[in-house]
Amino acid sequence: MGWEPMDDRTYNHQRKLEMAQAYFRRVRVRRFISILSPATIVLALVLAGSLLTNRSNFGSNVTIIDVSWVRGYGSLKELAISPHTTVIVKGVVIGAESYVENFREPTLGPSLVFTDYVFEVQLVLKGSLKVSDTITIHQTGGTVGGYTMVVWDDPPLRVGDILILFLHEYEPGKYYIEAGPQGRFTIRDGSVYSLGEIHAPADAMTHPTRTYGQSESQFISGIESALKQG
Repeated sequence: MGWEPMDDRTYNHQRKLEMAQAYFRRVRVRRFISILSPATIVLALVLAGSLLTNRSNFGSNVTIIDVSWVRGYGSLKELAISPHTTVIVKGVVIGAESYVENFREPTLGPSLVFTDYVFEVQLVLKGSLKVSDTITIHQTGGTVGGYTMVVWDDPPLRVGDILILFLHEYEPGKYYIEAGPQGRFTIRDGSVYSLGEIHAPADAMTHPTRTYGQSESQFISGIESALKQG
């Protein structure tokens, strides 16, 4: 794995180029807004007036939103040792509940859908959690009453997903995924994949932390090594 962080200027320039390529059929932005979610996640949301692309892949009653993430990281080591990453765990999603948050101020745009996931911890790499603990993971997006909202590069988690997550605790027992797509890794058949490898729109964001088919043991060893080096 590439553990050495990129120069900030190089990383930012590369990320902008890759985002332009990833959003090859992106619609024109109508307005730029900043909101504070119930999880105290400050996101810069760009609401599109229509679906961006591949509508058939999401269904007809779907709103897709673009998100500018508050933080981004130049390497997996940087993500692991960040003080904002308070917990790193492996586990499984065992439950989910979506709800609508109504923003009444016109400048904040329409209502947004959020989902709280129940996550059972199987392995702790950073933080004070214990095996078999269950925590709540808060994510923008989800489905309520047949209506779905999806973050373009950060699709909803799914019950049954086995993941390694880099998390920030915003309230006791409640977390969000640090840096969104960057802090989320899927385990399949003993191998680890960054989100950009299984969900194309996330590629631009996850490029600095790209992981494709690395063995779970090697991936975990890399995280442990990064944490020891500090």
